[in-house]
Amino acid sequence: MINLKNINGKMVMDEREQLKSLLESITDAFIIIDGNWRLQYVNRNVEQIFRDSRYSKSLIGKVLWEAVPELVGTKPGAVYRSVMQSRQPEVFESKSVVADVWVEVRVFPHNDGIAVLYRDITGKMRDHEELKKSEERFSKIFQSNAAAQAITNFATGKIIEVNKRFCELLGFERSELIDKTIDGLGIYDFAPPGEHSKILRMISENGKVGQYEIVYRTKQGEAVFLLLFAELIELHGENFIISSLIDVTEKRKVQEELIRLNDLLEERVRGKTLELTNSLEREKAVNDLKSQFVSTASHEFRTPLATILSSLALLEKYAGEDCGEKMIKHFKRIRTSVDNLTEILNDFLSLEKMEKGKTVVSNELFNLEDVIAMFTEEYRPNLKQGQTIIFTHEGEKEIFQDRKIVINALSNLISNACKYSGEGAVISVSSKVSGGLVKLQVTDCGLGIPENDQKHIFTLFYRAHNAETIQGTGLGLIIVKRYMELLGGNVTFRSRENEGSKFTLAFPSSARLF
Repeated sequence: MINLKNINGKMVMDEREQLKSLLESITDAFIIIDGNWRLQYVNRNVEQIFRDSRYSKSLIGKVLWEAVPELVGTKPGAVYRSVMQSRQPEVFESKSVVADVWVEVRVFPHNDGIAVLYRDITGKMRDHEELKKSEERFSKIFQSNAAAQAITNFATGKIIEVNKRFCELLGFERSELIDKTIDGLGIYDFAPPGEHSKILRMISENGKVGQYEIVYRTKQGEAVFLLLFAELIELHGENFIISSLIDVTEKRKVQEELIRLNDLLEERVRGKTLELTNSLEREKAVNDLKSQFVSTASHEFRTPLATILSSLALLEKYAGEDCGEKMIKHFKRIRTSVDNLTEILNDFLSLEKMEKGKTVVSNELFNLEDVIAMFTEEYRPNLKQGQTIIFTHEGEKEIFQDRKIVINALSNLISNACKYSGEGAVISVSSKVSGGLVKLQVTDCGLGIPENDQKHIFTLFYRAHNAETIQGTGLGLIIVKRYMELLGGNVTFRSRENEGSKFTLAFPSSARLF
């Protein structure tokens, strides 16, 4: 006879084992609590998820609030009581009150009690926390950036975020910008037509735009000049543009002011240049007139001066031996004055010829030592009382140059040396030919040239302040300089006031070198 009671008991036991096996196979933690808050079932994953051996099957039969007192007064504890009473399931996320674990908790009614399923979401929540921190860091950097920044949706053109500086720069409140389009705000009203589309196209093609100068219109209708830096970024499968703007309005104003001042300066320079050109033309006309007058006067004076000298010679002849001492003195004074005036006229004419390029260089082979010796000998009658000229030569004797120009230049230097030296002074003249170079030196112990005047002595008509009372034109040294330029040489000097001067002429010994 079959025992139905035993069969039914066995079937119940089999079902329980099957249920137990099913519950143990669940990868999440699972507990069952009866209506008296006693733990009826705890699967093995409870200990694994909460990482504590206290939370294991040893909890079975214990009252929940006594076994886990940490639940009292917490959100999980409140939800357990709510489901026990309302018999309505609830789902929530919470950090465990017994371990450093985040869990998703599903609570649902079971018989007269409740069943609770715990799923470990610690990794997800940590990722979420990191993302949140990252977003907070980005927001902090974004909002504190000195550059105005905005993030817009590339597809819709809507602004999704702006920083404080962006609002300040364009005069908008944040609420007036979010979810609005750039075009709808009129920001590009002052820009050239199609400027915004051009920028979007550049970003689409290159992924970014750098240092692009644009002009925006503020809410108040003012123009601000900006440098735009924009980059295309992808976030959650959508494309966004993050834009940074640097205000260069003041810099632009400074540049425009500089351009204005530069234009003004150029205009003034043009005016001054025209004025100077006119002045130079007038001065040139005056100089030409002066040169013409000097040339004409010099030529015209030669005839009366020659007549005066002829008449003077006749007077001396007719006076004969009856000529008294006073008369001889007056005759000598007349002759000296005529000679000085003739010298002045010769200087004017020589300089005029050189300035007009009319001086012709006629090179010839000659004995330099003999020519200078002859000249110094012939010059002796022009010396002051007691003055002497000492001449020395060194090196080769023959040179190929313009003899007349060489002697004229040397004559000016010797004349100055005698003129600015006292009676009884010694004038040293030396010549040296070596290595294709001629050096002529004239040394005196006369007045010397003051240091402040030395930089001006080759200036037309300039005379040193200590020589203003001595007869002269201020042309001699400029004539010497021009002569040396014709010979391809130069003139230099050393001088000290009240001690004398040394002038040196240097030029090639053969004109064929040039």
